[in-house]
Amino acid sequence: MPYVVPAGDAVAIELKGVYAAPPGDIVALALADPAPPIPAPVRYTGSAAALRWGQAPARARGLRLVNAAAPRRARAVCATWSEAPAACVCRRLPWAVVPAVRHAAGAAWGRAGRLPSPPLALPWSVIPTRQAAMGAAWALPPALSVGAGLPWRTPPRGAAAAGLPWGMPPRQGQAVVVPWLAAPVKTRYWDLPWRYAQPVRWVVHGPGVVPPEEPPAWAYRPPAGDAVAINFACPAVEFPGDAVPVPIGRAACPLAWPRQRTYVVINTAGVVRLPERTAIAVSGISISSSVEDPVWRFSLQLADPSQMSLLVPGADGPREIEIAVNGYVWTAIVDTPDRQRQFNSSRVSVSGRSRTGLLDAPYAPARGKLQAADRLAQQLADEEVDLTGFSVDWGILSWLVPGGTWSYDAQTPLGAVREIAAAAGAIVLSHPWDLVLRVRPRYPVSPWEWAGAAPDAYIPADVVVSDSLRTSSRPLYNYVLVSGKQQGVSDPVIRTGSAGDVREQQVVDALITQHDVARERGRNVLGGRGVVHSVSARMPLFAAAETDKPGLVQPLALVEFVEGGAWRGLAVSCAIDVSVDSTTGLLTVYQTVELERHISDED
Repeated sequence: MPYVVPAGDAVAIELKGVYAAPPGDIVALALADPAPPIPAPVRYTGSAAALRWGQAPARARGLRLVNAAAPRRARAVCATWSEAPAACVCRRLPWAVVPAVRHAAGAAWGRAGRLPSPPLALPWSVIPTRQAAMGAAWALPPALSVGAGLPWRTPPRGAAAAGLPWGMPPRQGQAVVVPWLAAPVKTRYWDLPWRYAQPVRWVVHGPGVVPPEEPPAWAYRPPAGDAVAINFACPAVEFPGDAVPVPIGRAACPLAWPRQRTYVVINTAGVVRLPERTAIAVSGISISSSVEDPVWRFSLQLADPSQMSLLVPGADGPREIEIAVNGYVWTAIVDTPDRQRQFNSSRVSVSGRSRTGLLDAPYAPARGKLQAADRLAQQLADEEVDLTGFSVDWGILSWLVPGGTWSYDAQTPLGAVREIAAAAGAIVLSHPWDLVLRVRPRYPVSPWEWAGAAPDAYIPADVVVSDSLRTSSRPLYNYVLVSGKQQGVSDPVIRTGSAGDVREQQVVDALITQHDVARERGRNVLGGRGVVHSVSARMPLFAAAETDKPGLVQPLALVEFVEGGAWRGLAVSCAIDVSVDSTTGLLTVYQTVELERHISDED
């Protein structure tokens, strides 16, 4: 029957009965199959249509909708939430497009019945999609191969001969079921400080294993055939008379020493201000010396920045300090401290040099001099430090310098002593703690004579923590001409046993006034020839009381380095580094020695 539009476009809706809210404010609506797409709008016609008021048949599918407020329309009906009297109210609804439906639907104005529960219950989560051939526990399982199958819970007993529970239990000899999930891999780290670790105990697990036997104590074993090998690597020692002592025990020659398995070093360090000996807290100390520098150099890191005021120079000059490391002592003057500060951090470093630095700029003024009378070279050096409190330890030959030969302009006392020493090929070094300048030859023993000389120190390779090597090369000079200036001598110096055909540049010095000084200057000049290996060895600084260990190796010491075979080199620099660990408070002291090994003159 065609739809007939009511008069005035008004649709009469009759509301009756008492409305009761459903449980949980949920209204169950029975829906049919999905509605077809909305057709094109229906044009206005004069026909009318009516819907029969009644209950629509139930459908197979249901939808649960939460009872909520309906959106506002152009015209609304106001009704009290209670039982309304039956009335016939007419409302006008605007003409609009009505979606097409297949069947008429109707719902009684009343409480909807509860729908039956679905036949399938789901747990409180969404089950992730799995392959049909696999099953896994309710968790993220480990990656498995495609052909693997897992039961829903505990896997069947395996054929393993032993099982480990969750942890690290002792070994068992019976079959144990391993629970599902692999035990996490545990890694144990041992943090052992250098040379302070305790020996790790050797433990063998399992029955039937015999622990290793301890090696027997050392005892003398006669050699094969009762033949005793005698090592003549050490130089022979002459004894007075016919009495030759035979030492029984540790050999006097370091080359025959047994190799130690461990070396124990007990480090000590301290800094005080002189003369009242006020303690200065430091977190690091650096000390260095070389053949190129006449003074010891120092650097301190203050642990307490407030102590910087104790080291600031006063009206009477720079402050003096004393540094003691493992029984060795240095005295020094403090230059102007340096300070670096930032938020929540303050760092104060102090640098200085040995007290012989008072003889040089900026503490000693430069001056000029002309020596009119004859003097020995040693006398000229003593005059430079006269009335200063310092002395000169003259360790080279002394020669006559005629009057009028020695003169200089704008020289400090330390600079003048270095110039006098350089005429004989010597250098100036400072005493570590005394007010003494040491004058020594650059090569106390010529490199080609080191094999027959007695070394000043021995360094076994076992005590070396690290080393490095660099190589330099010069022509193998065997001739140099040494001459004076206005007066003096001019002598060619030739290496003994050579042809004198490879000539070094001529040396000219005003203080070359005698043949002895000319020969000594030439010998030191030719000492720096050929291929030279500079070996830098870092090792602990053994205490001064341990005379059987390599202690402080100062510049110009002839050192024998023992590693398999032994070789000799001249110490040209040394550096001591002291540091304190901020966490553990562990004090470490290392010494770095640079040795000059002359490869060309070893044979």
